Amino acid sequence: MTQAVAGNRFTTFRILALTALAWASGCAPLNYTNPVQPSEVRCCVSSPLAASDSLLVVSYNIRFAKDVPGALEVLENTPALAAPDIVLLQEMDGPGATRVAHALGMNLVYYPAVRHPSSDRDFGNAVLSRWPVLRHKKVILPHRGRFGKTQRIGVLAVLDVDGREVTVASVHLATPIEVSPDNRRAQADAIADFATASKTNLVLIGGDMNDPGMAKHFEQHGYACPTRGLGSTSVNGFALDHVLVRRHTGSAVGDSLAAQADTQSPSGVVPGDGVASDHFPVWTRIALGSPQSMSAR
Repeated sequence: MTQAVAGNRFTTFRILALTALAWASGCAPLNYTNPVQPSEVRCCVSSPLAASDSLLVVSYNIRFAKDVPGALEVLENTPALAAPDIVLLQEMDGPGATRVAHALGMNLVYYPAVRHPSSDRDFGNAVLSRWPVLRHKKVILPHRGRFGKTQRIGVLAVLDVDGREVTVASVHLATPIEVSPDNRRAQADAIADFATASKTNLVLIGGDMNDPGMAKHFEQHGYACPTRGLGSTSVNGFALDHVLVRRHTGSAVGDSLAAQADTQSPSGVVPGDGVASDHFPVWTRIALGSPQSMSAR
């Protein structure tokens, strides 16, 4: 381990410890337990004229939405992230998510999980799409944080991608200091089960998993992880951010072959200097398949 990585990991742990101390000292959070409110929904962009045979999916944790301009500079000026179909954001507030959606010309679904005691701002996830949003939902994940009792959520959206229904979820699992590994896996199970139950043939889950081994855990639910093995996605040196893919082809053999193909999808991580965020954007390009194989079950 290099001194830089070790230092980054110590700094991250120190920040988490100080945050836990602030929570324990009496800074009570406001958890948003209503299943539909509050929210920010911006559905003004129609389906593009030119259909594509693949989807460019980007996931980006913009720490506490503090440097949205800096994050936008990364999103707009990085060739690998140009013209995304879907952008999944975490640690966002409503104004920040709306600003990113407006700048990229995308539809938006945003739900906050909590009014965070560390920033005194809303803290949640967003799904941005250049395709129309058919329906959306907030999924409250089990096991609140042990210190601040803050909840975590997933944001689900079903998109109309050129006549194909695609389920997308932006998720942010709890940190190791907040919940045990077993509880974090239970959070992953909840979002995986809920997304799969949407009964579309293609399901995409992306976000900050806060656990280097979580991609492997999702595989137990039939998800492939094309972003696995890309290296660090955060300043602490860990691979915490991923995009996961699950298909239903109608047969176990077909599902297995599709998962193998999805694992080999073109993917990457855009390393940063920790200024715009303490996480780096990850991306993957997922093949759509034929309209017949993508129709809703």
